[in-house]
Amino acid sequence: MEGTEKLAAVVAAAVTKLEAELTRAAAGLLSEDLLVVEHRLQQVFRQVGSVVGSGVLQARAGGADGQATGFPVCGGRLHLVGAARARTVLGLVGEYRFARATFTCGRCQAGHAPLDAALGLGAARLSPALAEVLCRAAAALPFAEAGESVAGSLGVTVDGETIRRLDEGMGAVIEHDQADRTAWALPAAAVPACLLVEADGVHTPLLDGYHETKVGRVAALGPAVRTDPETGRVTLVAQPSSFCSTLEGTEAFFPRLTREAWRAGFTRGVRQVVFIADGGEWIWHQARTQFSHPGVEVVEILDYYHACEHLAAVATALHGAEPVRAATWFADQRHALLHQGPAPLLAALDACLDLDAPASDLVRRTPAYFTAHAARMDYPTFAARHFPLGSGAIESACKLLISQREKLSGMRWSPAGAQKTANLRALARSTPACWTSFWASHPLVRARRLARAAPPVLATAPPAEVPPPPPVLLPTPTSADVQPTSTRIATAGKPWAKGKDHWRHSPISHPRSA
Repeated sequence: MEGTEKLAAVVAAAVTKLEAELTRAAAGLLSEDLLVVEHRLQQVFRQVGSVVGSGVLQARAGGADGQATGFPVCGGRLHLVGAARARTVLGLVGEYRFARATFTCGRCQAGHAPLDAALGLGAARLSPALAEVLCRAAAALPFAEAGESVAGSLGVTVDGETIRRLDEGMGAVIEHDQADRTAWALPAAAVPACLLVEADGVHTPLLDGYHETKVGRVAALGPAVRTDPETGRVTLVAQPSSFCSTLEGTEAFFPRLTREAWRAGFTRGVRQVVFIADGGEWIWHQARTQFSHPGVEVVEILDYYHACEHLAAVATALHGAEPVRAATWFADQRHALLHQGPAPLLAALDACLDLDAPASDLVRRTPAYFTAHAARMDYPTFAARHFPLGSGAIESACKLLISQREKLSGMRWSPAGAQKTANLRALARSTPACWTSFWASHPLVRARRLARAAPPVLATAPPAEVPPPPPVLLPTPTSADVQPTSTRIATAGKPWAKGKDHWRHSPISHPRSA
């Protein structure tokens, strides 16, 4: 009953505020066009939302949500800190002001506000819903532009620096969650029979130059199919994807990719993994090792269009002086590769004799490449099983996740900033369930705890310890050597020795005494 009475009071205050704001805006509402009217109404409802939000949060502050039990981090006993402390939160529908009890942990001395934790609030003055909207914008746009976009649509002004700190804080939480393969995991009932896994790399401009960012994609493959209207080929359809990316080396990237596959069902019911990539050695060296599992068939496919690039180079080397002949040779070998595999191509290369030095070197190296990847170029079999043959999706993902956000004009990133922004963008572009699960986990609260627990980072290596010099042994003085000294401090010329009021008569710019 008490809660109902508090809510009734909040409603009454909101109605009063609404009447006052509508009366103030009446002239504009009855004379302007709809564009202006809607913006005026948006501000009116934000004022009313502030009253409602503040009243609701204040009511909750006096209930169970504002009471303390124990500190959730270390389990220490909490001690009340004086009177209730005020807090202001900027939200989607207004600015909320309320006061709540705060406590100090007796074990770790950290501060804690139970209501803040229950509401999902972090250190910044942003509500979780507004933070989610800002992160969506920051994942797509530079920070300042993200703020302008949100201000234009919601009428809420947040500066670019606040958005940058929010972006990096959420990126750090995502990095923490990605280390746990159970985070955002697909329910067991929804695990598919076949997974499509792809990997590729793209260069990111860091402060000290370009570095490769590795990108991974995981998606359920099938059972739905689609027919290519041009070729008539039937292919299994990839379902909504999840992505991961990292600036780390191959040894760190593949465990990250494997965890992403586990979330989608790998080792939890998936019977088949189709792995598609280009010819990068760093990819194939790890692919089979990481995805080998009892009862799981791993199908490795070299991107067909990447193989055709090698064919085009050979065609130019063989018949560069005759473009028509080079195009004909390339078209014939590409068709044979797609419908018969690499065997006819290898035979054609063996028949190439009496070439000049550059062409000879290229033709001599090419068979080794096609022989090494022969099992991954069994395109007739792959096509018969309705598997996709190209890695265009992962190449598009590299552009979508990295190039379109981190390679804009003039951008240079710190490694940590690039990684955190890529984490947020990858999650934003992944399946909606991943994004929803992440924001349901109170990431603002967890970001604050992670920041507290993070060890201090040294900008430079600490200087090496220098051993103290050995003591210098002086001869013991005799009584004849000791001269009497004055114990009085020399104060001549010091301002404070010229009387207690001397400073009152000195100009402000008087130089300091030596």
